[in-house]
Amino acid sequence: MRFPVSLSPHRRGLLVVVLGTVLVFTAVFAPMGAIVPTYRYEVVEVSPDSKWAEHITYSDDVLTCVDDDPECQTVSQVRADGPRVVDSERANCAEMPAFCLYQVAYYPRDDAFYRLHHESLGNDSVELRVEAISNRTAMDIAALEAETFPQEFERLFESGTVRTSDPIAGWEYWQETHELVEYEGQFYTPGGWAYNGPNRHWDEYVRGATALAGIGLLLYGRTLQIRAGTRDT
Repeated sequence: MRFPVSLSPHRRGLLVVVLGTVLVFTAVFAPMGAIVPTYRYEVVEVSPDSKWAEHITYSDDVLTCVDDDPECQTVSQVRADGPRVVDSERANCAEMPAFCLYQVAYYPRDDAFYRLHHESLGNDSVELRVEAISNRTAMDIAALEAETFPQEFERLFESGTVRTSDPIAGWEYWQETHELVEYEGQFYTPGGWAYNGPNRHWDEYVRGATALAGIGLLLYGRTLQIRAGTRDT
């Protein structure tokens, strides 16, 4: 470190100590990376006429039947042959789980949706039948209600895009499940999201480097002061 010739050794050491103190103080107390973080979320509106079937299949109420899926065997038989009446023991969920666990069956090959009916006839027998339904009806059945989501989602559904300083609770879960959500007669799926804010790891690195530099200057400045004192004596 170079100093003006007119500056005495003792003042040089004092100046270095002051600079070191400033750096250490900055590392400990300065609000590095204090830019306010911003989260931006988007939703995609889905209509019955759009390519939305891939979204409805995420619902726990929808059974997707592809090829010879064993779980769809009974549903496919009823679909092909018509309603079937069975006794209540055979119609239990262990024997025919599809009619107990799901409300809708989707056949991608035909791009067709069917409502599954499991109705008691009152004489110890049950009728199993399927009903072809429209895309809109399938969406109504499978979509989650917006009321089940946190309040912040209401603004998101209304505007399509929302910017917040805090992450929206429940967004990660919705992205994982990717289910349809119904809000005031419209249907939505999660779109993209972005984060704009400080990088904590980088801030910690800068803060640590600043502290080390400050400590180094403190030691160097103290060394200069000691040398200046030795020369004076």
